[in-house]
Amino acid sequence: MKKSFLMLLFVIGTFFLVMPNVLAVEAFAPCQDSNVLKVLKVIGYIIYIAKIVIPLLLIILGSIDFGKAVLSSDDKAMKDAGGTLLRRFIAAVIIFLLPTILNLLLGLVDNIESFDSDGNFKNCTNCIFNPTDDSSCRGTQGVGRR
Repeated sequence: MKKSFLMLLFVIGTFFLVMPNVLAVEAFAPCQDSNVLKVLKVIGYIIYIAKIVIPLLLIILGSIDFGKAVLSSDDKAMKDAGGTLLRRFIAAVIIFLLPTILNLLLGLVDNIESFDSDGNFKNCTNCIFNPTDDSSCRGTQGVGRR
């Protein structure tokens, strides 16, 4: 048992000494590719529209639920409408926090140099969180490809 463990350690150590280039990670720049930036821009527009539509839906659907409950003059219906409104409000808050969490994750990845040779994902975050700004959503790679 001890001999096989030492042999395994020897093989693993030899692997790391003889083949260091096998484990090397090549840097790539996804935030410079115009095709990737186009997709991120569409995602940015979806988030932008959701920030407008979700509060409107929350207000309209909550008003309808409470209107029905008031017209029915039932305490249970009022309580149910309040619970439904609370669940919708929590869902809306979670949807509003998703862009913030995404921005945090991209900010963490921004500091990892193996992902991007320049170490920046600023084009990605700008395309997602400011899709109307065309200057941040132009890449250098993939231009002219079809």
